[in-house]
Amino acid sequence: MVNIQVRALTSDDADLLERFTFLALWPPQILALPNAQLHADPRLQCYWAGFGRAGDSGFVAQVGDEPIGIAWTRVMGGGYGHVDDDTPELSIAVVPERRGQGIGTQLLDALLESLTQAGYQSVSLSVQQANPAVRLYKRFGFTVVRVHDAEYIMVRSLRPIDDTVA
Repeated sequence: MVNIQVRALTSDDADLLERFTFLALWPPQILALPNAQLHADPRLQCYWAGFGRAGDSGFVAQVGDEPIGIAWTRVMGGGYGHVDDDTPELSIAVVPERRGQGIGTQLLDALLESLTQAGYQSVSLSVQQANPAVRLYKRFGFTVVRVHDAEYIMVRSLRPIDDTVA
């Protein structure tokens, strides 16, 4: 059994965050685009540039010193999963050889708890409809609020469920 540790993402992880932004892209064939073209795309830069400002949050899963997954959020206006200016947008990526091992689940658990504790009401994301991660997001309570081309914009409420009867 491999010991996976989850730690907070920091502003010192900027290079790591940039690299994992590209791992989050779907379909994987998009990575065949010229590297410089991807790195210069402002629609992608908004996911990592200047990470560490107010509202940025995230976690890194690692084995020893080797990062194997990251989940992070930013409150930003230029992301693909933007729904409003108060809702952080979630991104998540796990290295291909570690997918399907529960790492995404561990990262989402940590991040959603952190966002709830910070007082956010909801979190959004964008995901290609064909991406197998859609099942993970639905399992975590994300619902489709908009369809744009071949992608879903999904939102999950972070408000505690009130079990009391009025």
